[in-house]
Amino acid sequence: MNGRDMMNPTQLPWARFAFLGLLLAGLGACGGSGSGASAVAPSAGSSTTPASLPSTPTSAPGWGGHFIGAVTIGGVDYYGDALLTSDGTIRLYVGGPYADDGTVQQSRPESSEQFVGKLQVNVDQASGSGVIIGQQCAPPHEHTGFCGESASGEIHISQYVIGPGDFGIKGEIQVTANNATATWPLDLASLGIWVGPVGLEEVQGKYQEELAEFALDGDTIVSIDLAGQLFFQSAHSGCIGNGTLAPHLDGKFAIFDVTLTIASCNAPYNYLNGEFEGLATINASSIWNYDSLLWIFLSRQDGAQPPAAVTMLGVPM
Repeated sequence: MNGRDMMNPTQLPWARFAFLGLLLAGLGACGGSGSGASAVAPSAGSSTTPASLPSTPTSAPGWGGHFIGAVTIGGVDYYGDALLTSDGTIRLYVGGPYADDGTVQQSRPESSEQFVGKLQVNVDQASGSGVIIGQQCAPPHEHTGFCGESASGEIHISQYVIGPGDFGIKGEIQVTANNATATWPLDLASLGIWVGPVGLEEVQGKYQEELAEFALDGDTIVSIDLAGQLFFQSAHSGCIGNGTLAPHLDGKFAIFDVTLTIASCNAPYNYLNGEFEGLATINASSIWNYDSLLWIFLSRQDGAQPPAAVTMLGVPM
């Protein structure tokens, strides 16, 4: 491997409807919803518990949710953005140098990767395995970093309480590729504890895609209707996407299951043509905002070759 190897990633998004995640790193989130579901974010120093929250938990309230923070690779902190489901699925996007400024990094990194795995949970500990798949792998980058050959990863994490109603996950991923092993420590904070189920009305709308490599200069608009039907078309790459979103389990953690078919991509993006699956969520653009950006974490379905992964970030229009 060259370029990032197992040592280096690049730049990305974060934050919404959350408790003040990772106070030491200056992360947090805000939010509300209009459908009876709500997410709460007490401000720093606040002693008030929102009426929608029946009590302030003193321990981590389960494993589902959106987490953000640092993934350390080769002694350098990079941005980590993870979705965990209560039934043990994890999607972790690793992007650019970690910036402790409380805002979503909306520009596309030079390179990035996604860890796709499954977890076995034992109270406040979880372990599992998965694969690391390179992103932004269109030629001439098809053999850079994790492009073209996904690596295996063993993940071991535990929950810890940061403060009342505020918790994080800490641990490491043991990454193996080309007969070499590297350790990626990670420290992420919860960015959203929802009260009540979250439905498709929360994500319905139009979003300008900012992060995926098939989009350029705002030429890709992602549309989602109330039935969960997703569509986009990119003038730059020719890529056309058709898919569906559905609340994961009961929708409690604002996580959605996604299936997506990408077709008609022109070279060099034609390696993305195929069937994808993954998870989506909504979050805010900074700890001060109440807007709703859309994240979608995707990888090629059922391990189809060549491996491919896409992380999308949509800004509402």
